[in-house]
Order: sequence, then C-alpha cells, then structure tokens
Amino acid sequence: MTATALDPALGGLLQTAAVGRGRPYLLVHGGGTLRSLVPVDDARVARRVLARSNAPEPLPRHAARQARAWALSRPLGRRTVPSDVALVDDTLLRHAIGCLVPDGVHLAIHLGPARANRKPVVQVWDGAARLVAVAKCGHDDLTRALVEREGLHLHLLARARPGDPLVVPHPLGRVELGGLRLVVQEALPVTDLPRPPSPAMRTRAEEALVAAWSPTRAGRAFLADLEERWVTASEELGSPSLKTLAAQALARVREARHQGWIDDVLTGPSHGDWAPQNLASAAGGRVLAWDWERFDVRRPLGYDALHFRFRQLLGTSTQPGVKVLTQAQELVGRWQGSSGHHRGVAALVLLDLAVRYVADRQGEVGGAGGDLGWLPGALHRW
Repeated sequence: MTATALDPALGGLLQTAAVGRGRPYLLVHGGGTLRSLVPVDDARVARRVLARSNAPEPLPRHAARQARAWALSRPLGRRTVPSDVALVDDTLLRHAIGCLVPDGVHLAIHLGPARANRKPVVQVWDGAARLVAVAKCGHDDLTRALVEREGLHLHLLARARPGDPLVVPHPLGRVELGGLRLVVQEALPVTDLPRPPSPAMRTRAEEALVAAWSPTRAGRAFLADLEERWVTASEELGSPSLKTLAAQALARVREARHQGWIDDVLTGPSHGDWAPQNLASAAGGRVLAWDWERFDVRRPLGYDALHFRFRQLLGTSTQPGVKVLTQAQELVGRWQGSSGHHRGVAALVLLDLAVRYVADRQGEVGGAGGDLGWLPGALHRW
C-alpha cells in the first residue's frame, strides 16, 4: 500500500501507512474536510481529546460533546481497524516534538476549518492522559511568519514576567521540519470546558500585562506603522470596492497624523487577539491566555478591551464597529485617562483590525469580519 499524505498543510509528515507500520488515528471530518486526527491506541487519551472544547460553550453542547467522545472511543479497542480509523506514519513528527517534550507519548493533530491563516495544532499527551504541550505548525509564508512571531513573543514575555493574575505559556523551543516550522510551548491548565474570565478578571490581567512594560506616548509611531500597512493593503487588493474602502481608511489615518491628540495617546503592550476563544479562568482568579502571535508592545492602551468587545459584537450586531465607537469612553477611559480622544483611539484600533483582516485574507474564506462590511459605518461615525 502506497503511503498518502493526509493534508497538504502537514507537508507529507503524516501519511497513511501499511498495516504494521503506523499508529491508529481516528479521522474526524467536518464540513467535508479532515479536521482532526485523534490517537486511539489509548482510549483515555482519545476520550480526553474528543471531549475537550476549544472555547467556552453552553453546558448542553458540552454534554453532547462528552457523549460523542464516549461513543466514538468505545469501539476503538477492537482488534479490527474501524473504517474511520487509519494507520498513520507519524515517525518524523513524533521524533521532532519528542526532542523538546520527552514525556510526550501521544499526539493529537487538529487542522481546523479552512481559512487563510490556518495553522495545524499538535497536542502532546503523556501516558497519564494529561495534555503537556502544544505545537503550532507554520506551513506557508503567512503561517510560518505567525508561528515564528508567537515563539519570539513567548520568549519576550518569559523575560518580562507579567504578574498575577495573567498566566502565559512557557516556550519550549522550535523545530524546522521539511517545509514546516513548529513552535512548541507548555500546555496551560485549561479544563475540558473552559470557563471565561469575568470582565473584572480580564481587566486585572490586562493591567498585569501593561505593568510589565512602561507605557509611553508613542501614538505617532503606531500611526506611522498603521499607515504603512494600509498603503501595502491598497496596493495588493484586487476588488475595486475594497480598494475604494482601503483608500478611505488610509485617508482617515493620514488625517489623524495632523491632529495633535495623537501625541497624547498612551501606548504599551497588548495581546492583540484578546477574545473569548483565547482566554480561560483558573483557580485563584488566574486568567490563562494563549495565542500570542499578535502580541505587540506599541499599541494604544485599551487595545485588548476594544478588541474583545468588537469580537463579542461581531456575531450579534450589524454594526459592530459603530457600537464600539459609541462605547469608546467606557472601553478606553481607564487606559487613556480624561484625554477626550477615546473615540479617535477606538477608530484607530478598528482600522488596525481591518487591515489585519485584509493582510490575512480573511474575507476570502468567510472569516468573521473579514469582508469589512462593518468598516464603512465606523469610518462615517468617526
């Protein structure tokens, strides 16, 4: 039997194998595509992998997930190989990760839904069915740059040591493997059903991050970077309507350059993707935060609070950008003081998010907010 690559994003590192030459993995499909490979040589690990939620979810849905995990894992101990289980040659991937995580015994690979910045994630489980590490895989120019940035940011955060209640993954190392770039980090103690931190907990975690650096008034530097990114986006867009929208956004950025309030904007560190799916609460009031690829130390203070609210509104409001602007004082006031330019700061953050979506080609794959249909209203209300 000829080995066959399971997914192009894995660069052929995981392939179906002949009997006796691979490990059994349950192939989980969704939306017509392969979404996960679950190790089934240990039923406990299989159940834990299948039962874990990647984000907070309602209890009924989580109960259904648990029931499905039990149903799928029950027959996996049979001597015959079920039709949805494949023997997979994971030798190269296992060896590469094993150099950094010696207690890793089982690998679970999650490919995720189709999107431009999709990065396969490898979960590393020990013999006691405990998640001990996570590896993110960059497989093209965009995703390799993202995982490389996350690795660098985790090392920077490890040196800065933000205090309680914020908990950041510890970096374990990186691996170059064929066309893949893997960044390996310790797993955070997230439960199978993550509990979202309360608004007060999130604020304390944001404060802990900001306190690890000294805020400065570098609003003009942030604006210059934002202008450069919109110039690049304007040159690369093919859609006439998006080109027009980008031109309008760039004009507003350049207008801000000539307004004195930009010099008063306090800047500092931000997670950059402060959203419900990247946060969980833990014992002792701690806030676990992962996915640090968007971290930066030179953004307007309040960036994370604004981004979190925007992501909340994306699924519930037809004009999430406008609503963020109307709530700007509430969201930014504690970070920027009584400067009176909260709406301007909020508008710049929205423009920063918009150009990120353009660069990541989120509109091409239906990513939330990626079509920028929310941006014209925000530009009009600025």
